[in-house]
Amino acid sequence: MKRRKMKRKMKKKRKTTGPVV
Repeated sequence: MKRRKMKRKMKKKRKTTGPVV
């Protein structure tokens, strides 16, 4: 379960690194 939460945080960080910034 702890690993699943880490994967979700990584996905959110990747969205902010998009070219939309």
